[in-house]
Amino acid sequence: MNNRGYKVLPANPKQLEGIAAFCKLNEKKKQENVIIFIAEDACGTPVGRIVIIERSIPSPLNGKRWYVYDLFVSSAHRRKGIATALVLKTMEEAEKACVIFIYGSANASVEASYFWLKQGFSMNAYGRKQDDPAMPLFYGNYFHMFSHCIRRKPLLDRQRNDSVKALSNEKTQRLIDEYMTDSEKKVYYMSKGDTLSGFAICGKHGEIMGAIIAFPDSMQAPLESIRLFVDVFVMEEYRKKGVGRELICEVCHFAKEIGAIQLTNFSQTAEYIGFWYEIGFDVFFWDVNPNTGEYSTTAMLRIE
Repeated sequence: MNNRGYKVLPANPKQLEGIAAFCKLNEKKKQENVIIFIAEDACGTPVGRIVIIERSIPSPLNGKRWYVYDLFVSSAHRRKGIATALVLKTMEEAEKACVIFIYGSANASVEASYFWLKQGFSMNAYGRKQDDPAMPLFYGNYFHMFSHCIRRKPLLDRQRNDSVKALSNEKTQRLIDEYMTDSEKKVYYMSKGDTLSGFAICGKHGEIMGAIIAFPDSMQAPLESIRLFVDVFVMEEYRKKGVGRELICEVCHFAKEIGAIQLTNFSQTAEYIGFWYEIGFDVFFWDVNPNTGEYSTTAMLRIE
C-alpha cells in the first residue's frame, strides 16, 4: 500500500472474468494469457486497473512481451499516482516473468502522451495526421505507440571516437543512393534535403566501414520535442565488430547537442532487430506481413 492508502494487486478470478467480459476479451482469453492488476483504495474498493495481454516475441529474440490493452483510473481518483502505480506494478511483475518488452498504443492526447513519456517509455506517432498543416492538429486522429524494454541493455556512453567523421550533405545523399535498398525509404530520406546528417567510420585506406544517416522530426503533437530518424549501414566484412554501436553512440552525442530526446528506426522486417535490442533500443512489433510472414518493427531509444 502506498502513502496515499492505495494498493495494487492481481485481479481475483471474479474480477478477471468480469473485466475480461467488459473489455470483450473472453475469446482472446482462451487464446492468449490475460493478466490484470487492480488498484484498490483503503476500503478495498477498486479504483483502477491495467489489462495486459501476453504475447510472444518472434525470432531472433524469442521471449514474451506484454501488450497494454487497457489502463483505467476512475475520474474521482485521477492525478493521485494510481496509473503510475499500476504501470510500476506491471513492470515489476514483468521482470519476474522474464518479459522482454511492455508496449501498447494510446490516443495522442496531452495527458496520455506525457504520461507514457514520463514513465520512461519510448514513443512514436502513427495513423492519419492532419491533412492541412495550417490547421490545428486534432489529437484524436492518430495514436502514440509506446514501448519499454524491461532489462534494457546499456548503450555505453563512450567518449567520441575520432574515427567517426561527420559527412557533408552531398556525401550523405550519395550514401543513401548507393546503400539504401528500400526504394520507398530511399525516396523518403532523400526528400529531407539539407536536414540530413551523416557520420561514417573509415578504414586505414579511407574505405567506408559503416555509416549512419539521421534527420530530425517532430515527436508529433502534443509532444513539443524532436527525435532523430536513423538508419545504419555496416559493410558485411566489418559487421559484429562494434562499428554499428560506435555510430549509434556518435549519433546519441549529436542528438543531445540538437536537443532531440529519442532515436527512431523503422524496419520492414525483424531481420536486424537483434542488433537494435543488443544496443538497448525499445522495440515495437507491428502486424505480421501476410506476404512474407514477418513482423514489421520500429526500434526506439530515449536520450536521457
